[in-house]
Parts: sequence; C-alpha cells; structure tokens
Amino acid sequence: MGPPGCQFWDHPGYPPPPVDLTVDFAPNVQRGREGAVMGYREVSVVEIREVLRRWVQGEGLRSIDRNTGVDRKTVRRYVDAAVAAGLVANGDESQLNDGLIGLVCVAVRPERPRGHGAAWEALEPHAELVRGWVNDDLTLVKIHILLARRGVDVPYRTLHRFAVAKAGYGRRQATVRVADGEPGMEVQVDFGKMGLIADPATGRRRVVHALIFTACYSRHNFVFLTHHQTTEAVIEGFEAAWAFYGGVFRVVVPDNMSPIVVTADATEPRFTDAFLEYSQSRGFSIDAARVRTPTDKPRVERQVPYVRRNFFAGEDFIDLAEAQRRAVQWCRMTAGMRVHGTTQLHPAEVFAVEEAPALLPAPAMPYDLPTYPTPKVHRDRHLLTELLGRVQAGAISSMRWLRFKGRHRADRVSLFQPSVSVMTSTESAWSSPTNSRRRRVLSNQAR
Repeated sequence: MGPPGCQFWDHPGYPPPPVDLTVDFAPNVQRGREGAVMGYREVSVVEIREVLRRWVQGEGLRSIDRNTGVDRKTVRRYVDAAVAAGLVANGDESQLNDGLIGLVCVAVRPERPRGHGAAWEALEPHAELVRGWVNDDLTLVKIHILLARRGVDVPYRTLHRFAVAKAGYGRRQATVRVADGEPGMEVQVDFGKMGLIADPATGRRRVVHALIFTACYSRHNFVFLTHHQTTEAVIEGFEAAWAFYGGVFRVVVPDNMSPIVVTADATEPRFTDAFLEYSQSRGFSIDAARVRTPTDKPRVERQVPYVRRNFFAGEDFIDLAEAQRRAVQWCRMTAGMRVHGTTQLHPAEVFAVEEAPALLPAPAMPYDLPTYPTPKVHRDRHLLTELLGRVQAGAISSMRWLRFKGRHRADRVSLFQPSVSVMTSTESAWSSPTNSRRRRVLSNQAR
C-alpha cells in the first residue's frame, strides 16, 4: 500500500527504489487522455512544490493530475526524484525546503548547455541533410526512417521540432491579402454542397446546393438553396440576391460553374449565351476565377464550410422553401451581425452604411429567361420549335439560333444566321392546334 489516502495501483512497488540522480530525465511532454502527444509545457518551481506538497499530504497521483494539470507520468517522475532525495509522505511540509526542490529540479531537468537535449544534439550534424530532404518534399516519417538507417535514432517529436526550426518544415507561404476594392463594386459567388432536404413532391430526401454570395467590401453574405445547378437555378439565385442586397454589384466573380462558363481560360473565358445576356440585362460584368485557383475568390471560398457548419448542419427543414426562408434570416441576423474575424466589424452594418448606397439599382421587373435551341429548317421553309410549334422562315434557307423571349406564349422569336451576329426578329401568334400533339405558330415572313 502507498501513503494514506492513496490507491495502491498509483504506487506499484511502494516504496520506490532509490533513483540515480544522474539519469537524463525526459522533458515534460504532456499527453492527452487518449495518449496523443500535446505541446511541450514547462513546469515551474511553484508547480513542483505544489505537486510534492499534495503528495506529502497523502494525495494520490491521479488526484494530483486532476487538481494541478500536471500529467500523471510527470508527477511520478517528480515524486520519485523527491523520494530519492529523502522526501517522506508523512504530512510534514517542512521537508519541502529550497534544497530539496533544487535536487528535484536537477534530477528531472538535467543541465543543457545549448538549451536542447541529447536527441537534438544528435541531429545537429545532419541539419543540411534534413534540410535537403525537406526541400525534396519527403515526409517527416520518411526522414525519420532514413535517419534511423544512419544510426540517428531520435524521437519523432524531437525530429519534428528540429525540422521546423532548422529546415523550414511545415511553413506555409506568406498570405497576401487581396484589396477589398470600392464599396458596392465586387461580389464573389460559389456553389457548395450542403446536404439532404426532404422533397414533398417525390417523398424522398434530395441533395441541396447553396449558391453563396459574399460582398467583398463588407463580407455580407447571401445564401440561395437549390436542388439543381442549371442556368435557370443560377439566374434565379442571382435575382434573389439582388432583391436581398437591394441592388446590383458592378462586378461578379463566379466560380467556373458550367451554367456560367463554357470554356475556362485564365485570360479569355467563354461564357454561356444565357448568362452573358443576363449580365447585359442587369448591367454587371463577369470576371470568372481561374480553374483550381481558390485564391481568386477567397472571400466566398471560406464561407462555404462556414455556411455548411453554422447554418445547415444539425437543422431539420420541412422542405426547400422553409430552408430558404431560414437561410435569409440567418444571413441577416447571424452571419450579418457576427463580428468578422478580419474586419472586426458587423458585415450587415458595414453593408447598410457603405455598400448599399453604391450599388446599381435593383431590377424593377423579373427576368424572362430565353432558351437557345438549334432548330432545323425544313424544305417548306419552316422550323420546328421546342414548344411544338412551327415558325415560317421565309426567304432564309438555313438558321442556327432560335431564341424565345416567352415561355408559355411564343410572342417573340429572334432568328440568328451563322454568317451574321443577329439577323431579324419576327412577331408570331398562336393558332388553333391542328391536333392533340402539336400547335402551329404562324409568323410574319422574316425580313
């Protein structure tokens, strides 16, 4: 049994055998409850005295661990060294004089002339070799193996600290902040997968994506949820964003999403006709980010996991409509009123004061999204449209593009010829259906 009040398993082989004060004790490397190595923590003389005082009073090692925050293995080393120096667990605290504490410190913390232990000193002659391996992008585990083959067997943690200090291991490139620009000038846009939401129409849970907008100057966010990543869904999200912000930003920096970008290029990207025409209608310019270059849109890039974890995770939404209502509220109250880590300001307040007055006017009318089929002109100079109607092509022998400005009623048709950019427009009207499967569209002859 150990001292009074102690558990016997805390003190196997009590009393402990004499300790050789010349043993090179390891530094105090703290370990977590699961055995994971934590950071090095220096234990002060006051803490050593407190550990020994509790032990003299009969407290067990586990209890000292809990009450002082010093790891149990470290506590055992101090106690063993103190017992070897003559300390007895009899409740007499007068034993804890400066001489005894000094002997314990000498035993547990051996003298290090250069500030490092023997393992570090063994690595010093191989500093250039380690630096070369790090520059060759070898992992630290591999470097540890190669050193062991050369007879340099050191703890991995010591090698890690040595590589960081001497070889620049693990150091990232310096972060260069991109200028925020003028208020109301730029908004960055990106898609992010959120999770599953029940769809009452199908009775199943469907994947939901978030189209996230981040104002570069104020960091004010808007989130639009959708089941699709189509041109229609993207434009619907942009319309909802302009309504949320109360205006239109002058420059949009989107990711290389297929509804916007046809061909990605660092200097000359090609955009889809539908979104390019939409940008012309709303008056903003498109400046797409480069492929696999998240630093081109850093403001919104970091918001994707933030939206997923802070807004979507752990929530139970009835359907997509309810999730969208709560997303708008979250953007205004939670994300908008938080203290941003970089600006140290509330994004919603900065937006209302500085950015909102600088935006372009909000759209007054909803956008009528056109379609872009490639119809075939038949011998009778008519072409079949996606609305199961026929448009008379007149004297034109070949067409390439057909654009509808109306969805349910083909009130305007624009015809494009390959050799010219825009040819003519024809006004057409519905006629009575000729059969149950087709309706004809009669139009004026194209000019």
